[in-house]
Amino acid sequence: MVNWEEYIPKGSDQWESQMVVFRMFDERPIWSEGSLTERLLDKGFSFSISMLRRFLSRISYYFSSGPFQRFWIKKGYDPRKDPDSRIYQRIIFEYQSHYKVTVMLTMPIKINKPPSRRQHALILSIATMVKRIKKVVAARV
Repeated sequence: MVNWEEYIPKGSDQWESQMVVFRMFDERPIWSEGSLTERLLDKGFSFSISMLRRFLSRISYYFSSGPFQRFWIKKGYDPRKDPDSRIYQRIIFEYQSHYKVTVMLTMPIKINKPPSRRQHALILSIATMVKRIKKVVAARV
């Protein structure tokens, strides 16, 4: 494993930015890019997509398929071996063969305030999502 700390001058702007992203993985070991971007914006940090991905590639990896598809996972952490990582899984609901809804669960769901304009997707509880799917399907039948 390459140690990024050997290649970035300590105290530089890039070092400080890398450390901000690195510390996010102390909060939790798995992030979607959208959730991480939103959390960084809440903390007052903004990076271009290419810069954020550069930082992420130094400290994390991602799966291209499965329940952790396109999530950034802290290097050294294997979500397949930790039952607690189930709360971060991507869940896909299929109702009949015509309707497909993807819901990303990136943390325990608690909505204390209305979603901000910056959010990439509204996260709904599974029960609410199932009710809405059934309502749409019933209206089309």
